[in-house]
Amino acid sequence: MSARTIPFSEFSPAKTVTAGNIADRARAFAIPPRVIDGNDVTAVWKAAKTAVERARNGGGPSFIEAHNLPYPGSPGGRGICSWVASRYREPEEIESWKTKGPIEFTRKQLEAGGPAAVAQLQEIETRVMARVDAAVRFAVESPPADPELVFSLMFDGQGRRGVFDMAKNA
Repeated sequence: MSARTIPFSEFSPAKTVTAGNIADRARAFAIPPRVIDGNDVTAVWKAAKTAVERARNGGGPSFIEAHNLPYPGSPGGRGICSWVASRYREPEEIESWKTKGPIEFTRKQLEAGGPAAVAQLQEIETRVMARVDAAVRFAVESPPADPELVFSLMFDGQGRRGVFDMAKNA
């Protein structure tokens, strides 16, 4: 089991609405908890590896609590409204977390390996961006999808009539 612990809920700091530590709840069921930095990809991998090995060896479940703080605009912060976040988070805090995200954290760890690591990261980034650019070009240059596809892709086998029949019976 795992939990991604974010210190803020939609409108409140989590500490004002959550009693105690999340990891302590696992102890009540004799499940060993492990609290890690959710931004540290290596720590997440090691904790997951240990939990999987424990389970495969018959040791039962484990609980991993990964502390993380998404910010507006981050991959994990898509639903976070900047206006709401600004009501209970200082702008400096949000800015400081932008340098602590998993991608930034991992990049710094890899770059610490020296110039060769930096060159490899740049090469990887160049290849990835070329693939992203090609995908964007393909999407932009492709003809629009047939709107009728919604009935076979979202409501497979139901067709237009089946969708409207469902609405009448709801």
